[in-house]
Amino acid sequence: MDKEDLIKIIASRDEDTVSLVEEVANKYGCSTESVYWNIRSIFGDKLKNLKWKFREPSKEDFLRSLLFSKDSKELRQKYIYISFEQWKGIYDRVLSVSTFSKAKELAMLASLPTKFIPVTDNNMAMWSACRLGDGSYDKKRKSWKIEHCHWQRGWLEKKVEMFSKSFPQVSTKITYNEKRNTYSWYSGKIGEGKYHEAGICDKYLIIENLNDFGLWFLFLDDGCYSHTNQQVVNYAVENMEIATRLCELLNKKGHPFRVANKNTVVMTGIENIIKFFKNQLEPFNNLVPECMKYKTTYVKI
Repeated sequence: MDKEDLIKIIASRDEDTVSLVEEVANKYGCSTESVYWNIRSIFGDKLKNLKWKFREPSKEDFLRSLLFSKDSKELRQKYIYISFEQWKGIYDRVLSVSTFSKAKELAMLASLPTKFIPVTDNNMAMWSACRLGDGSYDKKRKSWKIEHCHWQRGWLEKKVEMFSKSFPQVSTKITYNEKRNTYSWYSGKIGEGKYHEAGICDKYLIIENLNDFGLWFLFLDDGCYSHTNQQVVNYAVENMEIATRLCELLNKKGHPFRVANKNTVVMTGIENIIKFFKNQLEPFNNLVPECMKYKTTYVKI
């Protein structure tokens, strides 16, 4: 009896076991007892168990197997009883995609966590991200000034909303500069104690204050996502010290960024980028204003 031929017959039939055995017996001109014995000898299991192993996996099972397979060859080894003919087109039939890489993307997008739990450290994280990003801290007035171009007004409004919740004494007034076509916000006196210290120390020292919320905040300010030629995520930074510290922090969180130059840290690789979007950006989607969603929307290619 041919192993591949048996796999095709067993996998493609929904009849009861007796009918299936009779078909195999007629095909090979042998007794039904011989069929049972040969199948168990070839596959090391009873026919009633093998019938389920030969069938295509469910979507949930397939996604789980994809998540822990580094390539199509390793995935194939998880389904050794499925015939090669049956394997053709399995990505399309089960997941409606055409390749292993696209199927792997779906598995990661479906499986990674997106839950965000607010913590009190967010105040310092926001303060530090603002200084590292588009905010300007005045050490004499102990105040913030933030300015954005007109099409990022929604992001400035969201910042003012978050600052006013964390520091109720701040001004919420936003002004428009017609000549520059920009919107700006001045907080009034706000910095005291540890916050003031974080506002005047060397910037690279406040990288350690960035939790997940802070990294998200900084990405909306100085992050960039490109998918023109290849998928790339980067943060713009001021100097090499900040670049090095930021890379160290991101790497500790499982995001393999590298220092591209003194003004940029970069990460490539579809799997890495999906993890970054799912774990670092997606938990804060409810805070992203419409004008900034282009930065946090992942594009499948």
